[in-house]
Amino acid sequence: MGFTPERLQALEDTLSSTRLAHWQDLVPNQSLQQWRARAQIRIPAGREAAVLLHQWNTALSMAFMASLQIFELALRNKIHAAMTHHAGRPDWWHPAAQHLEPDNARQLEKAIDKLAQVKKKPTTDRIVAELTLGFWVSLTGPGYDNSRVPNLLYWRNCLSRLFTPSLQKPLDRAAVNADLNRIRRLRNNVAHHEPIVTKDLKGEYANILRFARLLCPETAAWMDETSLVPGLLNADWLSVLACSGKMIGRNP
Repeated sequence: MGFTPERLQALEDTLSSTRLAHWQDLVPNQSLQQWRARAQIRIPAGREAAVLLHQWNTALSMAFMASLQIFELALRNKIHAAMTHHAGRPDWWHPAAQHLEPDNARQLEKAIDKLAQVKKKPTTDRIVAELTLGFWVSLTGPGYDNSRVPNLLYWRNCLSRLFTPSLQKPLDRAAVNADLNRIRRLRNNVAHHEPIVTKDLKGEYANILRFARLLCPETAAWMDETSLVPGLLNADWLSVLACSGKMIGRNP
């Protein structure tokens, strides 16, 4: 594996001793047995194993981020198109006080303010791009399926059709919201450099792919064909790492 004491110390200074200790504690986790065998990691684990696990987590996170990016674009654009059609106008959120729950209205205001801070006109396309994944997921929440607030019945009147396979019974809103929030949490884990190696990553990827297929089968097929995630989750993941450089532009 070839880490000199000097490099290990430098990496510990960079990553922080607390962070490296956390990764070191993760190494013996039962779910990492395949990785330990493939990377020839022995227990008890030292700092070298912790650095390698951090590196492995980074490789997985980068692979997932590519798929999550495609999914997030599909989700927000499909919801935006559906809501535009439903409201008959592209700025379907206006006036926010009547058409959004308070938290979502605040998120919208924050997105518009952020554009103003960088002196950009708050066009519809820019606002849509600025709104977070959490905003879009929250539109499938219980507040938008409340019969006591007719002007917020977006799930029943509009969005349920996005997540309904052809000729099938509409999916349960609460189940859709829970599974979309699962994707949102994974996306936040990846974006904040948190450990994902002990998650059920095959299940996480299957969940992303399932919703991508509901939103757009062709987009989902493209995502699955180009994603490094399935290969990295196979036993022979080292060969996937070896070819990944070529896929992002390095020389063979």
